[in-house]
Amino acid sequence: MPRAGVMSFLHNGNYGSILQAYALERVIESLHVEVEHIDYVPNQKEKLKNLITCGNSPSLIFEGMRKRSVPGAQARAEALDAFRKRKLHLSERCHNHEDLVKIADNYDVLIAGSDQIWSPSWLNPAYFLDFSETKAKIAYACSLGVKTMPGKRKAELMASLLSQFQSISVREDEGAELIHQMTGRPAEVLPDPVLLLTPEEWLEFGEQAERGNGKLLCYMIGSNPQYWDRVRRTAELLELEPLVIPMTEESRAQKMECIDGLSPEGFVGLFSGSSYVITDSFHGAMFSTIFSKQHTVLRRYDDSDKESKNSRIDQIQRLLGYVSMDACRPDNWTAQLIADLRKKGLEYLEVAFSLAGV
Repeated sequence: MPRAGVMSFLHNGNYGSILQAYALERVIESLHVEVEHIDYVPNQKEKLKNLITCGNSPSLIFEGMRKRSVPGAQARAEALDAFRKRKLHLSERCHNHEDLVKIADNYDVLIAGSDQIWSPSWLNPAYFLDFSETKAKIAYACSLGVKTMPGKRKAELMASLLSQFQSISVREDEGAELIHQMTGRPAEVLPDPVLLLTPEEWLEFGEQAERGNGKLLCYMIGSNPQYWDRVRRTAELLELEPLVIPMTEESRAQKMECIDGLSPEGFVGLFSGSSYVITDSFHGAMFSTIFSKQHTVLRRYDDSDKESKNSRIDQIQRLLGYVSMDACRPDNWTAQLIADLRKKGLEYLEVAFSLAGV
């Protein structure tokens, strides 16, 4: 059986990142390809080298440290670590480019997984699979997250890295346009991996759904006081008790019920059992839609910000035909649309593997 090595975010403390990795593994295995996630955890020397080489902001390092220091972050990290070991096929731990070069020999094909692994804001050539010059390379629904490139230097570097791919697909229309501008190549726009599993598969996966019954589920990654004004108004209007998956200090300061150390299975279960969802998260919106939950998606960034990543939310609105992201109401038409997207994603992978000789 052919073997695929997948590069994606596995250690950023984010539920959506780990769940899309799980979904992509499940789907690739269904195509009779053995899967292993490349367990990449760059050491400090690697991070510094990458920062200098790619022109990234040093603030990224401090922001990562800040997120890891938020109360409850350690319990979440432990839950995600346990899930990785329990549910994902992992390679040996890789700390630098040299480790990645060695491990590439274990695979017949390399895959750049989904999520914002191609964001110019935290550009890292490893997620463009630069550690192999001989293996076939496939990109599945990678996200750039932005509408404009931050500079010529990064655009030229990304164009060079992208030239090595046999098949390229992205998650947002804006990403496809940017890749075309940089390389002249078309990039197919495909659904995030979490949409490649059926609602029934996610229901079987999820746990603790009863904890969300009759609750207004709140999952916010950004910090914005207006979020919580909206939560209180909605809770009062719908007569629902808020239930918070805390990701920030601000979310913990609202004197609302919080759940710490939630497993990915528990995360999915809460979305399946909740009565209404308010979120600023792409994957929060995805799981709300998968389970046909009425939901509101808040814009995390100011649209005037050059590094705004609201294109992810704009893509959901276009993709699912929502009039607005306020009080979205998934219905049977939405479910059929997702089924069509699932078919499109699977067909892309089948063709990409065939072109790669797998």
